[in-house]
Formats: sequence, structure tokens, C-alpha cells
Amino acid sequence: MKFKKFLFLSLFVSVITFSCKKDSSSQNNNSNVYISGYLDTLIAQSIGVYWKDNITYRLSGASQINSIIIQNGDIYLLGATGYWKNGNYTALPNTAFTNSFFISGSDVYVTGSTTTSSNTLTAAAIYWKNGQLVNLTQGLANVTAAGTASIFVSGSDVYVTGNIGINYRSQSGVFWKNGNMQSIAADCYLPKSIAVYNNDVYIAGTSLNNGDVYWKNGVEQNLGGAFVNSMTVYNGDVYIAGFTNYGPDQAAYWKNGTPVILPNGSSATGIAVVGSDVYVSGNGGSNDAVYWKNGVIDTLGVGAATGIAVGN
Repeated sequence: MKFKKFLFLSLFVSVITFSCKKDSSSQNNNSNVYISGYLDTLIAQSIGVYWKDNITYRLSGASQINSIIIQNGDIYLLGATGYWKNGNYTALPNTAFTNSFFISGSDVYVTGSTTTSSNTLTAAAIYWKNGQLVNLTQGLANVTAAGTASIFVSGSDVYVTGNIGINYRSQSGVFWKNGNMQSIAADCYLPKSIAVYNNDVYIAGTSLNNGDVYWKNGVEQNLGGAFVNSMTVYNGDVYIAGFTNYGPDQAAYWKNGTPVILPNGSSATGIAVVGSDVYVSGNGGSNDAVYWKNGVIDTLGVGAATGIAVGN
């Protein structure tokens, strides 16, 4: 099945309760591999979890964890309307939903959407820095639709991808660097993920003419039948996780545009690279949360995996 963003329940958590179990079906015990997602329960509900070395940690009150970042030994988890750092929850004000985050030093950046009651921000592209809302469309005239999708911080520069529509015309994909809006490419419709490496800007998303692709400094690189979920750039190599969109859904990742098919999976949702090892989170063919290390699958439980990180 295709990976989709799920609707999230409102989340108000003051105390987080962790419980854990060892999954006896695991094929490998890969230390320092962290995966975010959710598990299905017997009462047709889901519970937000993350896995560390195949051990499940449950977060009471959360129906799903969107993403995970490990930095300097700290564990950051992105929820529906806020985030956790080492189990301490921060609610984001006026939040309808979140969709990505980035950690730079002690600063936490989150993209998403505001609620309809927050002034006139329903047609605004926004992000939060340490819980403070930043409006990227402030001062732009005649904005009738806007949103953000992904964020990346390089040094003191903040890059955000999103969409914008002017005077009810068709929306186009753009990115902001330090609040200054720039075009991506003439046919960019839906940017999904952004990364910066050696001052080169990489953006993966949907073009009007060729489906899902990626752009390096605005130059399009065709993926030949991909659906993009996430991207990372490691030592100049571009890794994109998703699935093939021809025939039955098949989990895959692309390295510099070349596909690598992942066995027994319907979708790849996140990707991390350390040295020569490639780690990919995703969904198996039986509604299972899974991950692959160098193409070898490990099943985590009935549910879904939404992101992956490797760290100490």
C-alpha cells in the first residue's frame, strides 16, 4: 500500500509514559537504529511509538509519531501538534498538524499548518522555531493559498520548501532561504523534501511533466517512475526513499537516480546513510512496520514506520 500522511488526533500530553518490549521476530539486533511510527491495537486504534535497537517505546496519548531525529545523544520525536525531546513534550501554538522538523544546535524547527482560528494564517506558509511562529508569506500581496513541507538548516541559513498560490491561480512549488522566496523550477508543482550540501540545494518532489523527480540547483533529475517520501544527501550522493508507481507498489530507494528495490515492502518512508550502510524505514506487504539495512528486512510490528535515524 502507498504511504500516506494520516489524520492526527489532538495531542495534549503532560506526562509521557514509556513501556517497552523485545520483538522476538527480529532478524537482527542493530544497535543505534531509531525508527518512528505507530502500532495498531486490537481495538482498531493506533499508538505512537519509536523503536531503538528493535525495542518498542510507547508514548501514551499519541496516535502516531511523524519523524525522529537523534542529535548529541538526545532523542527528538515529532508528533501531530508538537514534539518531544528526551520525553519532555512541547506543544506548538495554533497547530493544525506538523509535517517535518530539523534540529540545529539547540534550536528546533518545525513545518506544518496553523489552525483556522489563528488570525488570517490559513493562507500562509509558516514554520516554528523553538515554538515561535514564523510567517514566510507575511508582506506578500494576494496570497490565496500557501503551505510548507520540509525544512533544512545549513549554518545560519534556513531553507523551507512549500507551495504558494497568488490570486487563486494554480499553486507552484517554491523555497525560502532566510525568508526570501525563490522559485525551484518552472514545472515544480509539489516540493516534498529539501537538503543542502556544499551550498548546492537539492529538492525532491513532483513536477508537472515527469512525476516525482529531484532538482539540484533547479536542474531536474528524472527518477523514472518514483513516488518520493523523503530524501537525504550524504557525501554528495542523493538518496531518495519512496516506492515505484508503476504496477504494484514496491518499496525502493534511489541513489543518484538509480533505483534499488527493497524486498517484501510496499513503501519506503525514511532513509539514513552511515558510511557504506543504507538504512530505510517503511511498510511491509502485510501492514507491518519494517526497516531495511542494506536491503535486509526486519519486521517491527503491525503498524507503520514513518522515519529513521542512526546515532548514539
